[in-house]
Amino acid sequence: MKLFRFLKKHFSIGGLIKWILAIIFLIMALFPIWWMFNITFSEPGIPIAINPRLYPTSISAGIQNIKDVLSQANVLAAYAHSLEYSF
Repeated sequence: MKLFRFLKKHFSIGGLIKWILAIIFLIMALFPIWWMFNITFSEPGIPIAINPRLYPTSISAGIQNIKDVLSQANVLAAYAHSLEYSF
């Protein structure tokens, strides 16, 4: 009975709903980032849409993908230009 009174005194339905909504929004915000990470570190040649996974499958392929993007697309220069314009 003391536990019930403690819970009733310190927790409310409104507070619980706020936490549930916050967790849902957190998942919605982090899932695209996780999905991008998952696709970056997946094996080349295997379509993600046909066989979706929630975990990376190849760290070495992901590192190679990152090296390719940084060397071929000149992303760092574009990032530097963006910082220059923002300042």
